[in-house]
Amino acid sequence: MKLKPVSFGCVTLLSMAALQVQGVEDRLSLLAVPQPEKAIAVSSNSDQISTEWKEKAISVKVAPGKAGPAVYVRPAEGMWDLSRFGHLEAMITNPMDVPLRISMRVDNPGDWRDEPWNTEVIRVLPGKTMPLKVIFGHQYGYKPGYKLDSSRIEKLVFFIDQTQVPVAFQIESVLASGEAGEKPFVDPKYMRHVPKAGFILGGAEVKFDAKTQASSADKDLKVETESVKGQTVLNIELPGTSSDRTLAIKPAAGRWDLSQSNELKLKVTNLGETAVSFSLKAANGGSVEKTDTVTSDEPLASGESAELVLSYLPETTWTGPDGDLSKHANRKGTGGATFKSEKVEKIVIGFVHHGDAKVRIDSLQAVAKSRPLPEWVGKRPPVDGDWVMTLEDNFDGETINDELWHVHGPNWWGNHKLTHWSRDNVVVEDGTATLRMEKKTGFHNDDPESTSSEYQGGVLRTYGKWTQKYGYFESRMKLPTAAAMWPAFWLMPDRGVEAGEQWRRANIGNGGMEFDIMEHLTRWGPYRYTTAMHWDGYGKEHKASGTTVYFYPDEEGYVTSGLLWLPGLMVYYCNGREVARWENERVSSIPSSILYTMPLGGWDNEKSPVDEELPADFTIDYLRVWQLKAHLPVKGGE
Repeated sequence: MKLKPVSFGCVTLLSMAALQVQGVEDRLSLLAVPQPEKAIAVSSNSDQISTEWKEKAISVKVAPGKAGPAVYVRPAEGMWDLSRFGHLEAMITNPMDVPLRISMRVDNPGDWRDEPWNTEVIRVLPGKTMPLKVIFGHQYGYKPGYKLDSSRIEKLVFFIDQTQVPVAFQIESVLASGEAGEKPFVDPKYMRHVPKAGFILGGAEVKFDAKTQASSADKDLKVETESVKGQTVLNIELPGTSSDRTLAIKPAAGRWDLSQSNELKLKVTNLGETAVSFSLKAANGGSVEKTDTVTSDEPLASGESAELVLSYLPETTWTGPDGDLSKHANRKGTGGATFKSEKVEKIVIGFVHHGDAKVRIDSLQAVAKSRPLPEWVGKRPPVDGDWVMTLEDNFDGETINDELWHVHGPNWWGNHKLTHWSRDNVVVEDGTATLRMEKKTGFHNDDPESTSSEYQGGVLRTYGKWTQKYGYFESRMKLPTAAAMWPAFWLMPDRGVEAGEQWRRANIGNGGMEFDIMEHLTRWGPYRYTTAMHWDGYGKEHKASGTTVYFYPDEEGYVTSGLLWLPGLMVYYCNGREVARWENERVSSIPSSILYTMPLGGWDNEKSPVDEELPADFTIDYLRVWQLKAHLPVKGGE
């Protein structure tokens, strides 16, 4: 086996016969080397940790402390060149009588804050020795991650959680193995299949196996595929009489990713003599995560064809919690959207017939549609009242209004260490403002004294320049499609300079609240976002509630999101449709500022790698705010 020379002090990998695991030519041990205590440097980030070599293993003891301790393992000189291999696997022994959560990080040279590493974590059971494996280029559950250069591995880092009692563990071995470019095994249930042109049945080149992809609790229901004009259709025989027959359609493996759609369209033909009614729903597998069920208006007569459309938009409006607010729950029976279009486990077709029947599923397709908005959207609030427009920005001209907006500010969100804000990335043109994300190294807030990072984005916020308590807030926006983007339109408390430091001014406790009017993560696809409220701080007392929103964009691809905020009441709107409501004395009573942000990452982007097809644009067509005259500030002693 040929190995590239990498120095371990006076010894190189080429001369280390002990590195090769006996009888296994495609595995290499990093610890089983001559004089490991000299060839391998072991250190830590804390005086809580003590280590010692026990033959070819590293024994670690950890005293109680406030921080999460870490052990560093590196060659005494140079780096490891493991470009021949696909992964590293450490065997970890837990001698304790409680489980230990241990992470292994594999580092390239560079600032750790730029995340030039791959990492995985396991829970080692008491008294057990268990493998901890890192596949190069993957991390956090073997998802695609940082593109590690396996020819330049600087060190391994082993972490455990903060501990209040003494603990110990032992690194028995670290083996390099697998072929270069190795891909992780994917459990079929985690596979995602995007149907070509959205066709699950009926489209050109659609492959469908009725024996494995169609199932029913009714054993006498007969299902067969047929090719009609080059397209696969499904013939179904329904003997007898039934009011509750169902046929579940599933992917060949894993789940369907229908995130590029906002509805399902079913085309059917009645081939028999008996009239048949149809229903349609989609589900993620659980009892809660599913669409509403849509049912045909009337039975389909013999020889007729019809189309049934299932929208992902739920029929019920989400209603916020009452009673114990710590449960983060909505009011019972008002779930809003629970369906997740990016992981559809099955589509269920229902039949009602009175006598032997025969039908044909001509096509089943996930489609994306637009819809016109109600006439009032953009012109007035959604409820009657003596309203006054207090703020309007249509982003006309060529520059942002500096009297209203900050184009700099903090970035505490997402993969913030990768992103910096720049005025250059707030682009005003053609009557819109665009927050643009691009791969461009620069300084945060255009300040050469600040930190630098490789992705440059834009931010807009009215903090310290404009606030309002209560009213109706509305914006028309076009969302980005590039991976790992997290655009949002939201409000945060601003009590003014007299409140003191920023964290006091913007505290979401003491009557304050974060309103997420539109929060989108591009992993969800272009037709879904969330609305949410956060209150009582971001620590252990933190509370939150909200719902998923599906929508139909307007003809130009925009979505219009709004918040009606009154004393003890908040109502969210999407394209003029009420999607969430909460009436409670805890609704914020603190003036708020407005923010538009688009950092990288996000809480449900699952470490999505950044799409290199940048720039990505979050475009704002307008912002409009109204206030009831009764809530306007009193001026001049009026």
